[in-house]
Amino acid sequence: MADDKDKHEPQAAPRWITARHRVSIWGKVFDGVTQKPVAGADVTLTRMPAALESTLGRMAQYAGSEWDTRTQRPDRTRSRADGLYYFLDLPDGDYEICALLPNCGRRYGEVRQKKKVPRGDLNKSGQEALKGMWLGLALPPTLIRGRIYDAAKQAGVKMAEVRLKRSGERAFSGAKGDFTLGPIEASEKAERTLECFAQGYAPKEKSRIVVAKAGQLQELGDINLESARRGRQP
Repeated sequence: MADDKDKHEPQAAPRWITARHRVSIWGKVFDGVTQKPVAGADVTLTRMPAALESTLGRMAQYAGSEWDTRTQRPDRTRSRADGLYYFLDLPDGDYEICALLPNCGRRYGEVRQKKKVPRGDLNKSGQEALKGMWLGLALPPTLIRGRIYDAAKQAGVKMAEVRLKRSGERAFSGAKGDFTLGPIEASEKAERTLECFAQGYAPKEKSRIVVAKAGQLQELGDINLESARRGRQP
């Protein structure tokens, strides 16, 4: 009977262990021109203290071939929809962080920044500590920039449409004729042709444009348009 009674006695409550994590580096990945957040960017620690390298080596051995395919690791993460990313529980030391956008061809270049993770400073408030951990990562887009210009009037042409022939990317000039087109695909070999259209002006093409490197800003300068009436026979 004693054994049956023991079965119904309340047992000791389970012990829960709370794991606390420390944010070491956090920030936002954003477009270096528009400042808009970039989602889905791979953010990787490319340089780190020896202690972390040793830990990662042991984890890689345990995980096997699946290790290289992980998007979330102590040394690797991916930016969220709002561009935010973070790394937890990093040992003190010097780091290099690299961000790039996969699956977008060569429309963006990569960015690398250095960051030091110091020993915890108990004298700093929570907000001060978080500010010290922040690292913004500006991805450089591949762009073409120039100005649509009326040489006769010595003024920019606003609301002119500029587009890359046979690719579909387009933009419109601002109040002073300035335009920025992109992100576009970079290529060392492809020569692009830019088409320009504006009300009251003859269409204009600018050919043999080469944007070779991902993240490059190609400056075209002024593209002069002529009035559609100019050259007409009375």
